[in-house]
Amino acid sequence: MAAQPDGYYPRVNAATLGQHVDMIVSVVGKIASPVGSIVQMQCADGGMIHLSTEHGDLPIDLSSEMVVEVIGQVNSPQEVALFVTRELSTDTDLETYNRMLMVQAKFPQYFAPVVVEQ
Repeated sequence: MAAQPDGYYPRVNAATLGQHVDMIVSVVGKIASPVGSIVQMQCADGGMIHLSTEHGDLPIDLSSEMVVEVIGQVNSPQEVALFVTRELSTDTDLETYNRMLMVQAKFPQYFAPVVVEQ
């Protein structure tokens, strides 16, 4: 596997998570069950994944309606080790976001990182 460019995190959903094992990714969705060290997240495509909170924490006062972005490393096709959580909003349109992910897959040249040779 090629090295991942610094600062570039592919945007994924539950269906595409397995294509990025061992990479750092961005996942958007809602926290379904924040219990213990493994948390369930419903992604923009409606699929469920597990978040391991060994390396990061969820906000204590997180609303169940809040849409969040999670940055973390994919451990398996259904699990992400959470590093950072960003609250987006309660009215983020997950259906539209998921459609953007599908467009991104069709036109990767517009969403790929720019690598500058030094």
